[in-house]
Amino acid sequence: MNIIFYVGGFLCAVLIILWGCSVFTNAVEWLGKRTSTSEGAVGSIYAALGTTLPETAIPVSAFFLTAGAPKTDVGIGAILGAPFTQSTLILPILAILLLVFSRYGRRPPTFKLNVLAVRTDLRCFLLAFSLGIGCAFLPYRWLHLIGAVFLIGLYVYYVVKKLSGQSGGDFNPVPLIFARKTTLP
Repeated sequence: MNIIFYVGGFLCAVLIILWGCSVFTNAVEWLGKRTSTSEGAVGSIYAALGTTLPETAIPVSAFFLTAGAPKTDVGIGAILGAPFTQSTLILPILAILLLVFSRYGRRPPTFKLNVLAVRTDLRCFLLAFSLGIGCAFLPYRWLHLIGAVFLIGLYVYYVVKKLSGQSGGDFNPVPLIFARKTTLP
């Protein structure tokens, strides 16, 4: 009986999370539409900020609520774990779903990839991630501070690059979930 309770609770939690993701994605798409921001910038900036806030809460909570080595381990695990999870678990699942949905006619079999946008994203990510990993092995605090300043500068550069020269184009999201009858919420 306990296993049925746990499986049911797990499935309910997954459904609630999926519903929340749908509402969040819908709201972020409309934020991009209202600010005339391109789809790439909406995903790379607005959605990324919204999804990393909960991830940031874990190391911050660990830092303030625990003592000793565990807080460092939790912080490093949370910060390094998300990119590894995305690259090893989420991206293959997305590729499989793309194939399945195209096979059943739910989406076109082709995939439009903005090579320049992806190249910018990957270069900035690899540079920032490498710097972050490298700083973890450096014993000097002043080098950590220089690395932090460089990372902030890199992020500012990235945001400016994503927002410059791009417009919203013909981006038409589905109606806003909480205001379906409104043409422009």
